[in-house]
Amino acid sequence: MTKLLVPRSLQFFSSENSIEMNNNMAHEHRYKLTAQWHGNKGTGTSGVREYDRSHMLSYLYVCALEGVIVTDYVDHATGIMIEETKGGGQFKEVTLNPIITVANDSMIEKALELHHNAHEMCYIANSVNFEVKCNPVCKSN
Repeated sequence: MTKLLVPRSLQFFSSENSIEMNNNMAHEHRYKLTAQWHGNKGTGTSGVREYDRSHMLSYLYVCALEGVIVTDYVDHATGIMIEETKGGGQFKEVTLNPIITVANDSMIEKALELHHNAHEMCYIANSVNFEVKCNPVCKSN
């Protein structure tokens, strides 16, 4: 069994896995994962703290630097993995679908723009050999 160590402020929920056959008789696995940030102690990202380097935590970091106060962040990520008929396989793509809540309406546009900065900083996205897409949605309290 593999253990996943994550910060206490980050929670992963059960993932779903479905398998489909494609034309090459390889299996296509589709994964869904929900990650939710629980680090808001009442002030959101109003101060810069040491964040890990996933997209979410890179995003929270750049928001803190830019004065965008995030009060909630939930990501319903999906991924497609191709399993070859001979065995083995690889991920084809991962799509992040974060839903971000910011302190007020004036922060929404900047909050959406900062996903690009977070993607550029993300160690994981910069280390994998498949496309990582991001489809953010932002709302205010």
